[in-house]
Amino acid sequence: TALTLLDTYLGSTFSAITYRAQAMHTGVTMEKMIIVAPGSPYGLYVRAVRHSSITALAISKAMVNLGLNNISDTSISRIVANFSFTRGISITECRSLACHTFNAFNNPTGMHVEDSRNMTFDSIVTENNGYGIMVAGVSYGNKFINCISKFNTAIGLDVEIPATSNTFHNFDSIGNGSNGA
Repeated sequence: TALTLLDTYLGSTFSAITYRAQAMHTGVTMEKMIIVAPGSPYGLYVRAVRHSSITALAISKAMVNLGLNNISDTSISRIVANFSFTRGISITECRSLACHTFNAFNNPTGMHVEDSRNMTFDSIVTENNGYGIMVAGVSYGNKFINCISKFNTAIGLDVEIPATSNTFHNFDSIGNGSNGA
C-alpha cells in the first residue's frame, strides 16, 4: 500500500507505525447553541469535519471555548466566545474555512490560529485580558478582512514566525496594552 500526499504534510513525523486514516465527517450542521462549560477542557471541540456549517454559538467559561481541529471547506459564523481560561477560539490544522462575525472577549487569548491555511476571517472583534489574535506555526494564505482587535491587555495582533503570506485588509488594532500589531 502506498500513500501519496498531495500537499505538504504539516504534522508530526512518525516512523515504524501502522498508518490509520482519520474518517472525515461531512455535512455536519451545528447552530443556535449556548454552551456554558465551567472548567471543562472545551466548551465545544470540533474535529475532522468538512463541507459543514457552524452558526450562531455562544460559548463561555471553558479552558478553550471553541476548539476547531483538522476542519476544511466549512462555513463558521456568528460566534461569541468569552470568559475562557486560556483561549476563546483555537483553530489548529484547518484549511479553507470561511469565518464570519466572531466576537472574542474577556479571554487570555481571543483567537489563536496555528498551522492553518487558506482561510478567510471577516468581521472578527477581540477585546481580551491578554492577546487579541495570534497567528502561529505554518499558517499561510489566510485573509483577515474588516477586523478589530481593541483594548487587549497584551498584543492586539501577533503573527509569529514561521507564519507567512497572511493578508490583513481594513484591520484596526487600537488601544492594546503592549503592541498594536
